[in-house]
Amino acid sequence: MSDDLHARMQRLAADPPPPTGVPSVAVMNRVRKVRRRRAAGVAVLATAAVAAVVAIAGNLNDVDSQPPVLGPPTTPSQSATPSPYSVKITLKPVVNGRTVSMTISGSGTVLLPIAEGGELPGQNLMALGQGSAYTWGDGSDLFSSFSDGAECAKAKTPFHGTGSIPPDTHTYPAAGTYTYTYRARFCGVKPDATASVQVTIS
Repeated sequence: MSDDLHARMQRLAADPPPPTGVPSVAVMNRVRKVRRRRAAGVAVLATAAVAAVVAIAGNLNDVDSQPPVLGPPTTPSQSATPSPYSVKITLKPVVNGRTVSMTISGSGTVLLPIAEGGELPGQNLMALGQGSAYTWGDGSDLFSSFSDGAECAKAKTPFHGTGSIPPDTHTYPAAGTYTYTYRARFCGVKPDATASVQVTIS
């Protein structure tokens, strides 16, 4: 290779000549095709990302999934403490023909009522009642009589015991089975003490 040709080759390698013309139509078509492929690829990636987000959200609603904790767990409510005051009423009917004698007794814990500036004596539990109501179950008039609660307003001394009241009698108009119901009120006892018993007249 001559020295002149060698010098030309070195100049071309060191400083290539700039392009002298615009890209051909074939080159432009290839560029457009590559751009369309890139855009399609981006769209596919975006669709896949949306699908992944939807799948994750769906899994959170699955039965076995655990949703994120957004705050401290709530403390379960505690049931109310039962009252220490209650009375159990016992009814014992004695049938003689169509006439019934009903014996009423009770046992339990109440507060001693305060009457005329002092507590009533804690001897007979049923005598500490603040009224009662009962029905014989045959359509006869309902008996009901209760105090205004003044004797219980300042009651504070507990009393535990038993007691009874004199039997009450009633004559039924015809044979049949009737339900006798009795309700009594005591200081500190809520709701009222209640009991029922069936009476059979033959």
